[in-house]
Amino acid sequence: GEEIIVVIPWDEWWELALKDSSNPQIALLPLHPDLRAKFNNTAAWEYALSMTGKPYGYHNMIFSWIDTIADNYPPPLDSHL
Repeated sequence: GEEIIVVIPWDEWWELALKDSSNPQIALLPLHPDLRAKFNNTAAWEYALSMTGKPYGYHNMIFSWIDTIADNYPPPLDSHL
């Protein structure tokens, strides 16, 4: 089926994760206190909910390793793709 972004309740997600035969490695890590103080929970939820139903798949993974404007491209690629 089509891969889309979804937001599901924690309990439902956790049950699915426990049954996942791929043995996912899950780490729940707290934000540093300085970052936690700046974190906008409302904005984060608004963004997450705005992404619900959007496609998710290889096109997301292909570009997920690009986290700077110009420094993450393996040669001979550059930011002018």
